[in-house]
Amino acid sequence: MAFSFTSLVTKTQYRSNVQLYVDLNSRDSNNNLPEVDRAAKLVRTYIIILRSTNFLESVVADSGVSMSPGALKGMIDMTQENNTEIFTISVMSHNKEETQKIAESIEKLSKGTIQRIIPNASAQRVDLDSAPRIISSTGTITRNSILGMAVGAFISSLIAVIIEMLDFRVKNEEDLENYYNIPLLGSVPIISGTET
Repeated sequence: MAFSFTSLVTKTQYRSNVQLYVDLNSRDSNNNLPEVDRAAKLVRTYIIILRSTNFLESVVADSGVSMSPGALKGMIDMTQENNTEIFTISVMSHNKEETQKIAESIEKLSKGTIQRIIPNASAQRVDLDSAPRIISSTGTITRNSILGMAVGAFISSLIAVIIEMLDFRVKNEEDLENYYNIPLLGSVPIISGTET
């Protein structure tokens, strides 16, 4: 049942990643450590800027997808890579083409948005997936099938134990003594194979 549900009801989900490097344009050409540290710390600010409703509205308009900025926000995950000045933007959707369009729009618009808000900063693309990757397929079906079998076995065992505990039928002499707490005076034996 879990296999049927997973394979028939769940939809394949796609993910497309964009990695950006945030650079602070300093007047001198030295790459000194405080600037790198400052850029790494500012990545969290850039992530907040790129999750803003204004930016997401411009991504919706540029990519041509029909959804609200709030729905788009739920499809996007942004994480800083190992406390560096690089961060990854992941777009997840059930539509392969939509996923790619959104990722490309984010990559294109993020550079201008970051530079407009923080004038001495720029964002450069490190990587952009050429095609969205499937993130939910056989692994999900296998996992849900195994989980379904385990839950089914547990529930079956639980039902069997409950039925046994609620069964008050008298099956032998001990049951009669246990249920009614009276002494047994005698019993009628079953004789099989006697000749008359």
